[in-house]
Amino acid sequence: MKMGNPGTDPKLLQDEIRQLKWLLKKREKELFSIQRIGKALSSTLNIDKLLRLIMQEITVLMGADRSTLYIVDSEKQELWAKVALKAEIKEIRQQIGRGISGTVAKTGQAINISDAYNDPRFDPITDKRTGYRTRSMLCMPVWDPNAQEGERKIIAVIQVLNKIDGVFTDEDEDLLEALASQVAISISNARLYQRVEKKLREIDLLHEFEQLLNVEHDLPLVYRKVLQRTVEHLNAEWVVAIVPDNGQLIVCSANQSGKSYQETLPQVDKLPALPDISDYHALSAFWDEIRQHLSIAEIAQNAGDEYLFKNIQLTDASTGLLVAIAVGVGQAQDYQDERKIMELIAQKISRARELHDLRDGIIKRERLSAIGRVISTVVH
Repeated sequence: MKMGNPGTDPKLLQDEIRQLKWLLKKREKELFSIQRIGKALSSTLNIDKLLRLIMQEITVLMGADRSTLYIVDSEKQELWAKVALKAEIKEIRQQIGRGISGTVAKTGQAINISDAYNDPRFDPITDKRTGYRTRSMLCMPVWDPNAQEGERKIIAVIQVLNKIDGVFTDEDEDLLEALASQVAISISNARLYQRVEKKLREIDLLHEFEQLLNVEHDLPLVYRKVLQRTVEHLNAEWVVAIVPDNGQLIVCSANQSGKSYQETLPQVDKLPALPDISDYHALSAFWDEIRQHLSIAEIAQNAGDEYLFKNIQLTDASTGLLVAIAVGVGQAQDYQDERKIMELIAQKISRARELHDLRDGIIKRERLSAIGRVISTVVH
């Protein structure tokens, strides 16, 4: 803040002292909030708790009414956030490129507006949904600190609303930009920790499946156990395996409530052919057609849910399909790890079928051999 020259005028001197005291108090408040943010960064690796603490401090530090952190969901090309509404936590989603926060996520440029409803980029739909009235707004991109040089990537957007004592200043922009870098580090560290934890759980899960294949010879039971554990691991609503078998489709499914089902769809020629596994829209259409033939109402009625698909390559050159429905409900993610684990689980399902066929073949050969020995004994 630029100060005048009070000279010897007592009134000017008093004004200067008041301004300095106000500035000192403001800086002390900022320093205290920054220290609290630093403490929060080292207090927990739970990303939800961590970001909630940081956003509370940013709201106080910016002298705002409220703040929201939107996480970029690159899978769906959306921004995603949780906001408190009365006694509930509501999820808000916004398309990248739409509204102020969506524009920031698309362009990477901060936006500072004094009157939201006079800005054509502002989308009032969230205000209408929440009953809140936005006036001034400052939005800042949060950049991935681990991105390769020349490949900058936005991982979040900080949105600060309604400056209490006026509008957001250039000084506020500089401060929020500095805070955004701290938020980026916290998101990156928390995600790294979560990914390590997830990898350890994946190793345990695959080891469990390998043991199951070695000791359990009942193929339908193996399918059910594998799918039930997959539901738990992916935090999915449903996981379904569609496996061709002697001109029919064996459909096994498990849901989050712990129930599992199995049914057979005859006359495969009347059902659609499995499309290219890389074509998500074709797979969605295939699944939408298949589920109409299922007797389980909850699956048959789940149109509109998000799916993850992985093909099941069987040893007889036929192909099945593994479907995860509504994975990680209430979370934003890119599903990279989930797709990898689904590929490994699809391999386990294929391996279970292969072992079953091998055991079945051995049993049949032993029976034929025994019959041959009996016939030989009778003849002689």
